[in-house]
Amino acid sequence: MAHGVTCEDLLTWVQQLAPVLRAHADQGERERHLMDPIVEALQDAELYHLLVPSTLGGLQVDPLTLYAVVEAVARVDGSTGWCLFINGCAPISAAFLRDDAAETIYGQGARTIMAGSVYPYGRAVPQTVWGQTRRGEAVAVEERLAFLLAATNATRSAAAAVELAYTAGEGSANYRRSPLQRHMRDMHAVTQHVSTAPRQYVTSGRMLLGLPSNHPTVLL
Repeated sequence: MAHGVTCEDLLTWVQQLAPVLRAHADQGERERHLMDPIVEALQDAELYHLLVPSTLGGLQVDPLTLYAVVEAVARVDGSTGWCLFINGCAPISAAFLRDDAAETIYGQGARTIMAGSVYPYGRAVPQTVWGQTRRGEAVAVEERLAFLLAATNATRSAAAAVELAYTAGEGSANYRRSPLQRHMRDMHAVTQHVSTAPRQYVTSGRMLLGLPSNHPTVLL
């Protein structure tokens, strides 16, 4: 991992940031965006540059480390974790840019926060697919299908678990002071994302029947 930073180091950084995330979470909830102190703390910790290539001064971590960091942040504040995931995955675009363009956007000292419509890889990554990717081997369409189903199923199962907790909270779960109503909305932000939305069951069904995929990233 670039700069000798380990996954354990990054998780320690997240715990050090936790007081800042918690202190501004409620204001962010009211104003519907991350508060500046949270954004600045994430930038200072280089968490927006987890996937930026080391040649451009980034941390260049592997995807599983990225997911571990995002999960740790989300445990402190779901909204911050979601935003870090979306913005943290965007730097993979550097692989498709000319060297000079990538340097301009992500170069040494840049505090770039990238966003876009590039589909992230998802969280439920079968180990076989990850192992093949690391070895530079081609991943068969069938294995990509298994990945898509796993990611979608994991998301829907997590949402069902949150809904059970919300239902158990009964009427008090609706109050603004209840964390259950916020967790419910945070979880369903993920279920609405194109990469794990219910439509992916349709995509998977098409592929199982031997029809062309209507999900372009499956074939990347």
